[in-house]
Amino acid sequence: MIKAMNPIYLLLEVSATIFFMGAAMAAARRGRLPFLELISAAIFGILLEEGDQLIYGTYRYANDWVLVIDRAPLVIGLSWAIIIAGAMRITDCARPPLDGRRANGCSWLSRSPPSPS
Repeated sequence: MIKAMNPIYLLLEVSATIFFMGAAMAAARRGRLPFLELISAAIFGILLEEGDQLIYGTYRYANDWVLVIDRAPLVIGLSWAIIIAGAMRITDCARPPLDGRRANGCSWLSRSPPSPS
């Protein structure tokens, strides 16, 4: 017998997957390395959740998730990837350029301060 899907979980999975696909397209536009970093972060996120549940067994996810790999919902791994890749991008932009040039691809850091009137 097929169980009924919880619409809230389905909405979360679909929206997070669309968000991940948008992040993957943006990463692919920046180059091969950012795209591979995002994909490897997704694999890491899935393995992190699986490993934590297998080794420590301190928590488990609800049975209402649709796309589940063994014990961990796929959307959790994709969300970890977005968090990790976003943190990497922010820290790349936030470090001070050592040679006086702007940080690569971080236009929001290149704004000049307001001039005194």
